[in-house]
Amino acid sequence: MLILAATTVSMPVASAAEVRGRAACVSTLEKAQSLNKKALEADGHHRPRTAFDYNRKTWTAIRDAQHRDCRGVRDEREIRHRLDSIADDVKTAERHNHYGRARKAMPYEEDVWAGIRRVLSLVTH
Repeated sequence: MLILAATTVSMPVASAAEVRGRAACVSTLEKAQSLNKKALEADGHHRPRTAFDYNRKTWTAIRDAQHRDCRGVRDEREIRHRLDSIADDVKTAERHNHYGRARKAMPYEEDVWAGIRRVLSLVTH
């Protein structure tokens, strides 16, 4: 005869502060992603000056997420590390756009897009 034992699996419950922090983090990262998309579109239309402005705003949003909005979120250390590398890519794209090299900035902006998506998946799961 086979006897099955009933076991309970306890799921960790997020505190209200963590839920608010996660929502703020997601909101800021989505804003950065939207700004980065606009920079990519401007580079595609050979407007490096416009893309430069969007790169600067993207960098500011990423720094806000890193130093303010994503604090206290699960996997905070890994998120901050990834946001550091994303911010470096934004600065490189910004530098290329400053000198009018829109085509050279685009691969960095695509890396920023992918990096933000990975961080968003970390925050939401």
